[in-house]
Amino acid sequence: MSIFLISAPSCQSSKAKEADPIEYDIVQKIDVGTIQNATVQELKTALDSMDEDFVLIDLRRPRETAEGYIGGAEKMDFYQEGFEDKIKELEKDKTYYVYCRSGKRSDKTRHIMLQNGFTRVYNVTGGILAWKEANYPLVKDE
Repeated sequence: MSIFLISAPSCQSSKAKEADPIEYDIVQKIDVGTIQNATVQELKTALDSMDEDFVLIDLRRPRETAEGYIGGAEKMDFYQEGFEDKIKELEKDKTYYVYCRSGKRSDKTRHIMLQNGFTRVYNVTGGILAWKEANYPLVKDE
């Protein structure tokens, strides 16, 4: 499945013209691959089963991850300079689960990844807040 970003010319005059056809330009085609959300319960099942090979990424700031993070997560600060370049360096053929505090940064990251050729990206809905609410374990660095 693909999404097409389309550009249309703006109206240049307030006077009505005869029925001129409007020309549209395709600005960008994005192959959306597998765009999905995963609940914290689905992520917990995947982590516990160890059958699925995936990368889990925590997108929160260091002061946030210091309060605890999901075991096995790689930390990548969404607001750190060069974040998008780090994302582009990841292997595109792997499966990724991304999470943050509540889901906004992870949703933005999912779109960045899809625009850069990643095809299997899961946004963990509700982020770490939903994980904590489900009383799942957190890891803290020493």
